[in-house]
This record gives sequence, structure tokens and C-alpha cells, in this order.
Amino acid sequence: MGSRHNRSSDSSDADDEGESLSSFDDDEYSDNESVQVPPRILSNHNSSNESDVRQPMARVTGTLIPGSFHRTWGNEVTSSRNDGFQPVTDYREVIRQQARELDVARAPKKKEDPIEKLFKPPRDIIFIGPWEGARDSAKDKKIWLLVNLQKNSEFACACLNRDIWRNDIVKSIVNSNFVLWQAGDDSSDCKRISVYYNIRTFPTIMIVDPRTGELVKLIKRFKNADTFTEDIMDFLGVFPDFESYDESIFLKYNPGKSKILVECERIAQEESAKKALEGAKEKDCATEETREQAADVAKQALLQKCLPSEPSATDKDIIIIRLRFPKGEQQIRRFRMDEQVKWLVAYCESLGYPTKSYRIFTSDVPKKEIATIDITKTFRELKWPTREQITIDS
Repeated sequence: MGSRHNRSSDSSDADDEGESLSSFDDDEYSDNESVQVPPRILSNHNSSNESDVRQPMARVTGTLIPGSFHRTWGNEVTSSRNDGFQPVTDYREVIRQQARELDVARAPKKKEDPIEKLFKPPRDIIFIGPWEGARDSAKDKKIWLLVNLQKNSEFACACLNRDIWRNDIVKSIVNSNFVLWQAGDDSSDCKRISVYYNIRTFPTIMIVDPRTGELVKLIKRFKNADTFTEDIMDFLGVFPDFESYDESIFLKYNPGKSKILVECERIAQEESAKKALEGAKEKDCATEETREQAADVAKQALLQKCLPSEPSATDKDIIIIRLRFPKGEQQIRRFRMDEQVKWLVAYCESLGYPTKSYRIFTSDVPKKEIATIDITKTFRELKWPTREQITIDS
């Protein structure tokens, strides 16, 4: 009985175990049907020692975004430290700037840094505005445009503000004869002007004709105020105004002729052409020599019309010139001390003594020929005496 019971019990346990195993297998099969495992995972699971496993990706470093969005796409407000009129497009920045200025105004004022004051731009003598405005201002005043291009990182540019533009003599000369325009390399005007005039070194000082934009002179000596003043005064001595510069350009391309004479020749040619048209119907029997004489007479008459009026003997600041002609005749002519010597030459030519055929000498010892003198200067500038004798020789 005991054995039977044990066998029965064992059989029952076996049945339970079989039933349990059968149930487990059914569940596992059911799970395999409901979950579809990728073939690659099954392959890796079944053959874990195979060599087709993908290697890890190599490490890569780099910048995903080169800069912030505001830096890349935002409207930045940039302005030159030397150029006071840069266009502003970011009005939010304007509001913030006004708020900062209001805070500064409310805050107790601090004493100005003496170092900053020493090297700051010469606001009292420079033109504040763009390049075109500076040219227009100089053109209206009929004075030269003095241009100073600076590089804000160069200490020599700061020294220029300290040693040159702060000098009282330099200020006086600049205010009387120039429109000074200064720009830093962080302004668009400075970059544009540097490219146009091929400027490669800073600081640069140059004199520009505001009418045409021509670079007239490049100032190279500005280590100290003395050398700078000397170069500026030398330039003004030769070209005090636009007229003297135009005269030099004319003489450069028309050597041996004065501008006034060429102008009179042009007028004479026009009048001669007019008379020729009017008298085309009449028979011309005059010889070539007669026509040349008539042209000379007409030229002399035109020169006399172009001459400035003769001052009276009682006027002040006059010079009395005694003219001695080749045949011994003499004549006296008065001029104003502030008139140019070229009018004396024009007067001699109006009397029939052109410079191409006659030589004019002063009373200096030894004699000095007027052809060697700068006739665009006045009698006062050349320090002529109030009484002078001129000799005309063939």
C-alpha cells in the first residue's frame, strides 16, 4: 500500500511537472509568435562569437554653430570712434544707448581721464561728418581739404592727436586755410578712401582738391609740430588758393605762356573769326605781314582791356614802376601791392613787347629777369620796393 501510494504520488508529481513544462513551452511559443525579433539580433544571439559586429563610430569634434544667432543675423550697430555720423539702423540699440546716457547724466560726474583727454581726436578743429560733406564744405569755403586717416590700434595715430593737432600754431593754420577731416579705420569712409588713394600706412595726412578729389600733396613729415608746420606753410606759399594751383597746371601743359595771354589769344581768335565771316564778301588784298600786324594790334587792345584799373597816385599800398624801353623811352605805371606780378608782364605785352621776343629785367644787382620769378605772387609777397625800375631789352 505504501509503495502504491508512493508510485501514485510520484506519478502525480510527474504529471504535474509535465503539465507545467507543457504550459511553459506553450507560453514561450506564444511569445515567439507575438514578438518578431529582427534577424540580425537573432543572428547575433545565436552566433555571439562571429566577427561581423560593427565597430564603434570614430570620435568627431567640431563646432556645430559658428556663432550666436544675434551675432550672425542680428543688426549690429557699428560706429567709428573718429567719425561722428555713422548710420544707425537698430532702434532698440538707440533706446538702450539713450537709457545709458540718462544713467550717466544722473550719476555723479567723474573727473575726465587725463590720458584719454591727451590723446582724444581734435573735435574743435575737425569737420564732423561724412567724406562728401567735408568736400562740399571745403568747396564752398574755397579752401583745401586736409585729410587725416588713422588706425585706432596704432599708437602713432594717438601721438598725432597729442603732438600735432593740439598745437596752437597748427590749429591756427588749419582753421584759416583748410577743412580738416579725420576718420578711423573702423569707418566705411576710411576704408573706401584708403582703397581709392591706395593708402597702406597709418597715420596718413594728405591735401586734396575738394573740387575734383585730386590728391595734391602727401604730407610725410609729421613727427613733430615744427616739421609739419614747415611743410604746410611751404605748400600754402606755392598754392595759397585754387587759382594759383590751376595756373601751375596750365603752365605745366602750356610751357612759355601765361594763362591771361592764352585767354586773350582765344578771345582775339574768336573776334578775328567773327570779322572774317563778316568780311568774307569783301576782297582781301592785305598781305600776310599786314594781317599779322593787325592781329598784334588786336591782341594788344585785348590785353589792355584785361588789365586791372590803374590806382591813383594818392592811393595807399601802391607800387610805382618806371619802364625803360629798348629805344630809351620811359613810362610810369602804378600797380597795387596786392596785385600779381603777371599783370606787369601783361602790361608790357600790351605795349608791344611780348615775352617771346623781349626780356624784362628788374633793378636788382645783378639784374634779375622776370622770367625766373614766380609771377603768380604779388609784389608784396616778393617784397618789391614801392618804387621800382624795369628795363625791357630785346
